[in-house]
This record gives sequence, structure tokens and C-alpha cells, in this order.
Amino acid sequence: PHIVRTIALSSNCDKMVTGCQDKLLRVFDLTSPTPSANPLVLTGHSSTPKIALFGPNDERIFSISEEPLIRVWDLKTCTQITQLHTPLPVTSIELSQDASILTSSCGQQVQFWDSRSLTLIKSFAVGAEVSSVSLHPTNRSFVVGGPDFRVRLMDFDTGREIDTLKSHFGPVHCVRFAPNGESFASSSEDGTIRIWQIESKSSDNSADTSPRDVVAE
Repeated sequence: PHIVRTIALSSNCDKMVTGCQDKLLRVFDLTSPTPSANPLVLTGHSSTPKIALFGPNDERIFSISEEPLIRVWDLKTCTQITQLHTPLPVTSIELSQDASILTSSCGQQVQFWDSRSLTLIKSFAVGAEVSSVSLHPTNRSFVVGGPDFRVRLMDFDTGREIDTLKSHFGPVHCVRFAPNGESFASSSEDGTIRIWQIESKSSDNSADTSPRDVVAE
């Protein structure tokens, strides 16, 4: 057995990808009577994969490790087709709800890539180290969290900071929008998961945000 560091399901849940401490990605066919028997093995990472996820139509896999790049894999050929390079090691990736945008973070920057053409759409500096980023389902805003204990809600069009949320008492490791876009969650070393409700205040895309805490014990 191998230590598994990341796992993701395909959009219709017929495949699963894992990233293990042996630096390999494995893709399992969950429709098989014995899905663990003969997984597809993707090689090329120089360190343990941190995140792996399926791309549009489940034809590609995006993965990151402690490197300044995102690896892109083709499932039909089981080969790495390209790398998306970043200034610093990538800390998080996420595919948008409509599968059109791949969001990544590195250092104090957030990047948005076209998930099909693999070209950079835009990049913003947010003024603080980013551990995790999540894009709103309608692509109107994004949220970031990092080691400064803060969660920032940002405008997707301009990169302007809409709100800074300061309720955590430890580094923030993960942020994610709800599928309906009406709230997002943040998790921290302080032992809590905070759920933030978003209420639009005006047409200038400003927002009221208030937390509801879930203690992780």
C-alpha cells in the first residue's frame, strides 16, 4: 500500500485519480469489477503530488506538487502533454463549476487559465501569501486564504479586494465556494471550519459576509 495524499473523482464518478507519496498518479476504473487491479499509472512528478483533479470532459488530469508548475496529462495516451509554469511553487488548483477555468495560486498570486486551450486568462497579486483559492460559480468573484489568518473576497474582473475577513486564529489552508455561490467555507489550524454567507449590498459588487463556525474536533 502507498500513502495517499490526494484523491478526486471524475464528473460522472466512473474514474478516480490518486496521488501518492511514491510520486505516482493512479487512475482507477470504478466500473470495473476489480477497480484496484490495473490502474493507469502516470509518472513524471519529482515530489509527492499535492492535488490532482479531472479536467473538462474527464479527458485530462491536472496535478501539482512542490514545483512551480501545473502538469497536464492526457488520459487517452497516459502521457504528460504540457506544463503550465508559474513564478513560484503552486499551492492550490481548482476547476470552475462549468469546467472552463482552472484556478491556481502561488506565492501572493492567483492565476486563471483556460482549461481547454491551457492559456493564461488573467493573473492578480493579492498582497498576501495564498494557500488556497476558489472561484465563484458565476465567475464574478474569488476567495483566497493563507498563513496570515485572513480570508479575502476579491472581484474577478478587476482583482479588487471586496472584503477581508479576520475571524480565524490560525493559518487558513483551504477555501471553497458552495455550488450555489451563496456562501463559502474556510478551514484553519485553529480547529474550525467557518461558513461565510454572502449578501450583495449594491451594484458595485460589494458584499456583506458573516461567519457561522463549525468546530472540527
